[in-house]
Amino acid sequence: MVAAALLVAGQAAALHAEEAAPLPAAARPLAETPFQLVLPHAHLLGDWLGARTWLGTHGVVPTITFVTDALGNPTGGMQQGFRGASNLGVDLLFDLGKLTGLKGGSFEISFSERFGSSLSKEDIGNVFTVQQVFGGQTYRLVDMAYKQELFADRVELRVGRIAAGDDFLVSPSTTYLFRTASTVTRSVFSSTLRA
Repeated sequence: MVAAALLVAGQAAALHAEEAAPLPAAARPLAETPFQLVLPHAHLLGDWLGARTWLGTHGVVPTITFVTDALGNPTGGMQQGFRGASNLGVDLLFDLGKLTGLKGGSFEISFSERFGSSLSKEDIGNVFTVQQVFGGQTYRLVDMAYKQELFADRVELRVGRIAAGDDFLVSPSTTYLFRTASTVTRSVFSSTLRA
């Protein structure tokens, strides 16, 4: 009886040892993340009765994004609270190859409106904001730049107003992380909706 129990326990341990350890959250593909918004179309607002497809064919790609950081302070700070800060972005990308025949050339212009309240200022009382999209609660021009790809797309030249976060210190593994000050916190409630 004891031998049978040891045999069963040994087999269970061997099977468990063969199982691969789960990857860290940042290394998992999007389909395995704890929260994923499933949209009914490739674009939240559809094809605009064919206008989106027509614009894309002719070199104009419009994008609307909405990002919200909904965070709470359950303990500590000045008081407990829950705040939301949001960013609404409108981008237009002009493919100059399709529009004018200039191969590898493009022009981008993007705007944003930030709104909401600050968990750091209202409830925590710290210097660094914990919400990535809070700050400059106003309308602003984000990008207005010309880009030219050269040498079979091995070199990219961008000139104009460019947000530093577009090209510098960008990693696909931090897409769903808050990056503020020296703190990196997993974001479950922040999502980008591509319109």
